[in-house]
Amino acid sequence: MARQQPHTIRVSLDDRARVPFAIIGVLLLLSSVTVIGILESRDEAEVDANPMLALDRTEPLVQSELRRAVLHATDDAARAPLGTTADTPVGNAIADPDGDEFERYLKLLIYAEAERTLPAAGQELRGSAETTVDLEPVDWNDRASVEAAIDRVELEYRNGDGDGDGPTTGLLRTTIEGVSIRLESDDGSTRVRDRRPITVTVGTMLFELHERTERFERGLNDGFREADGYEGFSRKLAARLYPLVWGKAYYDRLDNDPSERAFENVTPNEHTEVLANDAIFALQKDAFGDGAVDPYEDRVMRGASACLAVDLGEEVVDADLEDMETLCESDYVFGDVEGELEDPPTIQELLTLVLEDYVRGEMEVELEIHPFAEAAFVETTGFTMDGLEDEFYEDLNESDRFDETYLESHYQEELINAEEVTGLKNVVGKLESEVNKIESTDSVKESVSSIYKAEISLEENIIRENTLPDANIMEGPTGSENHTYQGREYLIFPGDGADVRFSERKEDTADLERNLVDINITFENVVQEQVHWEGHGNASNVTIDSDRKSITYTAEFTIAGEFAPDATVDRSRGMETALERGGAAGPIGVDNFDGAAMESVEELFGTRSEDTLESRIESQSSTILNRDDFESAIDYDTEGELDLQEDDIDTWLQNELSETHLTVVTEVEPLEVDLFDMVTGESPIYEFESKVAELEDDVVYDGIDGSYENAPDMARAEVRQRYFENIYAWIETMGQIHDDSNDAADEMIGELLGGANDMLEDSVGFFQGVLANPEEALGDDPHDEWALAGGSPLHEDVRLVVDGSPTYLPLETVERGEVPAVRPDGNGPLNPAPAAHAPLGAKYENEVGFPGAPVVPWPQFFFLQLDAWQVDVKGEYARFEVRATSGDGPRTDSTTYVREDKAVYIDATNADGKVKAGSVDPIAFENSVPVVTFVPSPQLLPRGSPGVGNTGQETNESDNWTEIGDV
Repeated sequence: MARQQPHTIRVSLDDRARVPFAIIGVLLLLSSVTVIGILESRDEAEVDANPMLALDRTEPLVQSELRRAVLHATDDAARAPLGTTADTPVGNAIADPDGDEFERYLKLLIYAEAERTLPAAGQELRGSAETTVDLEPVDWNDRASVEAAIDRVELEYRNGDGDGDGPTTGLLRTTIEGVSIRLESDDGSTRVRDRRPITVTVGTMLFELHERTERFERGLNDGFREADGYEGFSRKLAARLYPLVWGKAYYDRLDNDPSERAFENVTPNEHTEVLANDAIFALQKDAFGDGAVDPYEDRVMRGASACLAVDLGEEVVDADLEDMETLCESDYVFGDVEGELEDPPTIQELLTLVLEDYVRGEMEVELEIHPFAEAAFVETTGFTMDGLEDEFYEDLNESDRFDETYLESHYQEELINAEEVTGLKNVVGKLESEVNKIESTDSVKESVSSIYKAEISLEENIIRENTLPDANIMEGPTGSENHTYQGREYLIFPGDGADVRFSERKEDTADLERNLVDINITFENVVQEQVHWEGHGNASNVTIDSDRKSITYTAEFTIAGEFAPDATVDRSRGMETALERGGAAGPIGVDNFDGAAMESVEELFGTRSEDTLESRIESQSSTILNRDDFESAIDYDTEGELDLQEDDIDTWLQNELSETHLTVVTEVEPLEVDLFDMVTGESPIYEFESKVAELEDDVVYDGIDGSYENAPDMARAEVRQRYFENIYAWIETMGQIHDDSNDAADEMIGELLGGANDMLEDSVGFFQGVLANPEEALGDDPHDEWALAGGSPLHEDVRLVVDGSPTYLPLETVERGEVPAVRPDGNGPLNPAPAAHAPLGAKYENEVGFPGAPVVPWPQFFFLQLDAWQVDVKGEYARFEVRATSGDGPRTDSTTYVREDKAVYIDATNADGKVKAGSVDPIAFENSVPVVTFVPSPQLLPRGSPGVGNTGQETNESDNWTEIGDV
């Protein structure tokens, strides 16, 4: 209940010590009378007003008008965001290749609006005076004058220092230099004038909308190689095209009826249309935020997704599509049908399904050692490649490892497209060179020769047992003072001659390095020394003889032999019957190294006859006085090499190696390979080396327990070892050729797709990412979370809404009756004339063609078939607008940013009407997507229908490809 307030109250009752208002009123009345009396008695006052104070009081009014001018200009700039400047004084003044033309355009709009509205800020002052406001007038026909006006305006709208690169704040701080404020008398004379900068700050979403729209347009035009991850239209479209192309290729290659292909055309334009629109909507979310995407997206894409699923067919999609098929066959425009559409799979769900069902599980394949082992077998045995099928087909077919499908594919004689495809010709030539090389070698013979070979060396000890005789020169002739010493000489007389003995060693050892023969030589001759003196005057010449003396020379030699020095097998095992005939291995009655001892004597001494060597020494007896003479008379070498008589074991070795080969190709574990690794990075073929090594020792020394039985036994191990070494060599060779083939394929793909480098690796790497994480590649979440556009407290709860016309860009031309935003070229929305618009065009080029390019182009090493498509897309919105709205309830502010093909005029003061600045550019784009795919060859996966690529002859350009935009 409200408390009743008394109408009066006595002063005596006011316990708060307050004075009643009535008393105060009486006091004020008396005071005013006194003041009036005093003022009336004073002289007339003189006005001493400060003129600058009058100008300062006008400035807030100027700021108010400028604030309205800035807001009006930002709205104009949003409705007509200049994109292309006209060749007019105004357009040329705005144009600045190194600057921000849109900012210069806004500055000019602000200046033009301020020039028109700032005079309203003037005011009449007491005392027959007034203030007037104006700007430096602009001569709109003079570029310099327009540029000067632009330069008088400064804008700040970013965080950071000045006009930095920071984000927009939602606040626009505008300063106009040289605003003229004048104080004028009533007679029009200027009492004072001041030019000063005026600054205002307003809240606006203009720059936010402009930058996001430009970001969207840049994204539409960013090429595949220019963007990262899944940014930009090209990569978003690629993230959708790749799963569909790979899914179709793998369905036809591995799952479809081998007698026919489900997809004669892998990249039809109508499929590109659906995926391109889905990619555009995803790009809208990136640029404007998830909540800003065109509100009709879901409706139009549901229908498009349904029809794409129908076009792929129930066998691929694995769903009942009957109702959707009926709907898609009708002539409706997406989004305009009545009633509820049965939920089709979304584009993301559809593409993920295709990846999961037809691609993911097929990327792991097994490589067999078979082709490498065959090349090694040919190189080891001297077989021809053509003879391999006859030699091994039956045995391989009976094994559990291979079947007829694999073998028939493996032994095919030639590959289609191997030499016709540019870029692979050099690889083909290198392969042919390698084939010719292996077919001209015979490692069996080389292996046998390496075993039946010995390196021999000589250990020597030569002794001269006694010294030569000595005729003492000090005992000269009588009367030696009449003689001069002339010198000495030795006379050699026959002695007992030479005695030579050859003794073969019989050592009980299996060593392949052993002593073979001992050689003992004894030689004796008789030597006498003579000293000669020359007589002078009557003295006669005198010769003094020593006694004759027998001189004995002895020499001891041992010949050592090293058998099979170049063998690659383990020589430390030794050989049980090296210098004997026979042994269990090989044909019956093999010689082994029998006779090697005497062959070594003949090799080093030139004879295996003791008598012959004795005669040789004795024939030189008259010259033997010292060790060197004795060595020279023997005439021997200290080392040599024996090519021992080879046993006839080539056929036996070849048969043995055939068994080894079958063991290798059926027991070496297959190499599990990711198909992506077959076309990018280093070839996985090199990994075979470790798998072969696991089997090598067991196979090479199969049947050998300790020492080799005999020479054929060691030769068999040697042939096996060389076979394995040839396998390793072929792994290395084919790994390198595989790398070269991938490089050639990359070069080929690059040339086919416009000359880019590393296109193969980039494309395959891109699809690897899509396959590994399709949710990220195809997800709906924008990469830049911007559902709200804040940045300033003046713009709380600002929301963006995109409205594209048409919402869905079809390949068919649309009329104004279907899309009201369609207008004639260069005209805005007020032009009522009928018009048509081509929103989207698409085309493709299948660069290689069915059945694809072979990688590597050799039947036995045929791993993959590769193909590529270039998918081109271009489009244009008839109208594209973004609305920024803020507030709720009865008051809602909004800014609409519009991109459409229309001219831009500025409403200018002191001009004959509006002046042309340029035009607004519609949102338009042109882009391309390189699509590279490959399928496993029949050798890798012997099922389905080999090949990849288009088999149909459909037109590769959409009907409107050459006339995108207003038509």
